Amino acid sequence: MNILNPTVYSDDEIEEDISKLKQDKADIKSKIHEHNDMYDDKLREARDAPEHLVEDLLFDAEDIVQTKKHIENKYEAIDDQLRLLKSVRSFRRRIWKSDQEWNLNDLNNLAGNEYLQSELREALENHMRTE
Repeated sequence: MNILNPTVYSDDEIEEDISKLKQDKADIKSKIHEHNDMYDDKLREARDAPEHLVEDLLFDAEDIVQTKKHIENKYEAIDDQLRLLKSVRSFRRRIWKSDQEWNLNDLNNLAGNEYLQSELREALENHMRTE
């Protein structure tokens, strides 16, 4: 799918996906905080536990850390998708802000892929500065 082309991936679809990704990101951030709390609780439990239970509790704490790492990786992937969609939205606004109806082929023929890549990169950089 060519996400730069609004006839293939509409602006409404982008906005819906951005909204969904924002919610997913917030949900995952909450899970990360929950796992931080679980880890802290497990360490406190190990600190206060009889010596014969400490090793098992520390093993449980390490499991929590590994699970949290997986959740953080998912968070980063969603964040990357969100940034991409916001950049595409910004790119479209810059390219299709004129009254002319451009399609991607017209833009490629007019300026070549380097121009499009440059515009997309600049849109991404502008978006990163505004976040």
